[in-house]
Amino acid sequence: MQLLGVKVDDVSIDEALKKIEGFLADGRQHYIVTINPEFIVRAQKDDEFRQILNEADLAVPDGIGVVWASRFIGDGLKERVAGIDLVVRIKNQESRIKNKKVFLFGGRNDVAEKIAGEWPEVVGFSENPDEATALINKYGPDVLLVALGAPKQEKWIAENLKKLLSVKVAIGVGGAFDLISGRLKRAPKFIQKMGLEWLWRLGQEPKRIGRIFNAAAVFPLLILEEKFFKKNIKILVFLHGTAIMHKNAAGFNREERVRQVKDREPSVFEYESYIPVGNVVQKLRNWERQGGEILYLSSHETDRDVAKDGAVLEKYGFPKGRVFYRHSGEQYKDVAERILPDVLIEDDCESIGGEKEMAYPHVRQELKKKIKSIIVKEFEGIDDLQDDVGALKQE
Repeated sequence: MQLLGVKVDDVSIDEALKKIEGFLADGRQHYIVTINPEFIVRAQKDDEFRQILNEADLAVPDGIGVVWASRFIGDGLKERVAGIDLVVRIKNQESRIKNKKVFLFGGRNDVAEKIAGEWPEVVGFSENPDEATALINKYGPDVLLVALGAPKQEKWIAENLKKLLSVKVAIGVGGAFDLISGRLKRAPKFIQKMGLEWLWRLGQEPKRIGRIFNAAAVFPLLILEEKFFKKNIKILVFLHGTAIMHKNAAGFNREERVRQVKDREPSVFEYESYIPVGNVVQKLRNWERQGGEILYLSSHETDRDVAKDGAVLEKYGFPKGRVFYRHSGEQYKDVAERILPDVLIEDDCESIGGEKEMAYPHVRQELKKKIKSIIVKEFEGIDDLQDDVGALKQE
């Protein structure tokens, strides 16, 4: 689900550990974020941070406030999955994640060194950002725990993960090192269950008052606003074939446009010269004026090609909105499930294989009821759809 535009995965701690086990086995790189109210508040003003959170392979609900807010707004998350509990379970090998090499980056006052002395799988540690990348590559860990505090740790992982060739799972863990090392004492279980662990931490670290204010005051107000005052409808529009098309398609009928794609004509690959389909710009701008949040789904899979999509959208005056795309190993349905739009508009993909290339038909059954699917014919545009944004969900 999403809270205030930030993705949060509905997983238990056991399910999260099982996902991590799969990440370690699939040969790809993954990063995990631990979402708490402070993250969500910061993400409202920090677009880069929000994007990093939303593109994480796993976003666990770290704060009890996140769980409470999810239940207030919608169906609700299963449980809190505290980052500290996740790390402890990995450390104690209570899951099936065993015998994997671990590197500790961050912390202060030598807490990483102390933890390393008690955790046999730790192959290295560093508090120094200037030497971290070299040391991580030297020791070749499978799991990297980064304790720089948010959003610094998430931005560091996003920028550097590809350089760390051995790392399969990177997790931003905030102040977990202080608690695991014993430098700070964790709240008793009964305080955790009451949802007052934040108050316990404030007593130990009064300087956290600003962050606590965001979590305990600003976040609830944002949730109340979202629940009772915002009427936005989140609309995810597929780009290629639905909203934009290759330049040489202009002036031809749908059948000829489909043929051009199937025959792989050169203009199909000239992405920077794509043009709008019909009156799509006017339609989307009309929905935006009525409170619709317009998002886009690209068929591309590289930053370079997606940037060309962005240039086309800007050139023709499309409403401003994020362009989402598939990352390594993802399908379109994975992106749709990550965003969970109110309305998903896509074409029938006739030129590239039909339904098997679409998003909605492959969305998990339990999520389909949350998304209104609108399917249009490829290259015929969205001109015939409702002008009233509120009526889209009844289309």
